[in-house]
Amino acid sequence: MRKGSSITPMSNDVPLMESSNTIPAKRAFFVEALTPVHSTQLDILKLLAVAAMFLDHWNVVFNGGESSIASLIGRLAFPIFAIVFAINLGTNPARWQRAARRLFIAGILCQPFYVAAFRNLPYIHWYTANILFTFAVVAQALYWWNLHEPRWRIAAVMLLVISVYPLTASSFGAAGLLFLIISHACFYISDQAQAKRAAIAWWILLVLLNTPHPIVAGAVILFPWLSIEVSTLLRRKEWISKRLMPGNSFYWIYGGHLAVIAAITILHDYHP
Repeated sequence: MRKGSSITPMSNDVPLMESSNTIPAKRAFFVEALTPVHSTQLDILKLLAVAAMFLDHWNVVFNGGESSIASLIGRLAFPIFAIVFAINLGTNPARWQRAARRLFIAGILCQPFYVAAFRNLPYIHWYTANILFTFAVVAQALYWWNLHEPRWRIAAVMLLVISVYPLTASSFGAAGLLFLIISHACFYISDQAQAKRAAIAWWILLVLLNTPHPIVAGAVILFPWLSIEVSTLLRRKEWISKRLMPGNSFYWIYGGHLAVIAAITILHDYHP
């Protein structure tokens, strides 16, 4: 919530990252740290992000967001998911379309649980879109933009623009959409100068995503440290062949945890 073929942003069928041996020197730290990418690396990152998301949602719903530590950890979920999303999309536009379709369907199915789970928050309404729509919109916009036709590029821009309002309350809005686009660019822009500018933009957007919160400094520092430590651990050969999450499990985890929170919230409201 707060501000995240079968290939999808949370899929496990992840090949080694394309062109992993030709990454220019001037890249965002996480691109070099996660190159080459193995499925186990992404599994670990997804598990970390899921844990951060659970903690953040529980803190917001049942603790009124009072725990600064839980909020700080929760801020890590979206940037980690953004990197997993970028890697899984790759450079094949067909994946972008398939990912968008799956994410839109999953977002629609999870929306009732999302609204029910956060029903007591004043900024959550039936039209307040859950985070899956943020990923879906970007995947679809990237696909349309890649068609290189004016009408489809206009459609891509229009989709991004009309998505800002329903995504702003709890799914990062315009900054979140741009952050996902820049995350993808960090991995797959081949021009060294452009890649360096994308990395700088990524850091700026990371700060903007956290600007309303006093814990922004901690989030910006903790995320790179955590990512580098995890990627270093996962370079050990004994980890490479191990799988930790079944394919497309994120959709079930996301929807399931919303259903649990919704059930507890409704029971509490009717039986205080």
